[in-house]
Amino acid sequence: MFNETENKIFQVAYETFLPRLHVLDVLGKPEWWHTGIENWVQTELIVAMIDNHIGVTTIDKKRNNCDILILDKGDCIRLEIEAVTHFGKSYIPKSHIEIHMSKNPRPDLFLFLGKLDSIEKAEFFGYLEHNSYIEKHEKLSQDWMLMIFKKEA
Repeated sequence: MFNETENKIFQVAYETFLPRLHVLDVLGKPEWWHTGIENWVQTELIVAMIDNHIGVTTIDKKRNNCDILILDKGDCIRLEIEAVTHFGKSYIPKSHIEIHMSKNPRPDLFLFLGKLDSIEKAEFFGYLEHNSYIEKHEKLSQDWMLMIFKKEA
């Protein structure tokens, strides 16, 4: 189960990226696959959190093994962002997730924004379920999906 702050993070992210589908579609074209969108996603999310009066910082993010620290109602959530324009052979969710989960401290929550086909989606959901992650997701379009996930308590 996700707590109120985690659900708020998801809602703010959804409201942030849904109107930006054109940007995602442009960056999702093969000629831009290697541009990387994770820094852009992080920046957009930080601004959206500030605009929604949610405490956020990147101070000590390396020490906390995350991209963003969310500070809301006494919660401090270490948020790791995974954003991809395509899976391809260069992006295997398992390896990225396991690298972060092997470190201490572990991220409390992952936010995933990606362009997935049905096979990649099935593979990703299968990995999460097999490894005891809970998830919440919404499609932004036919191709793009937004998700939060974390280890089941």
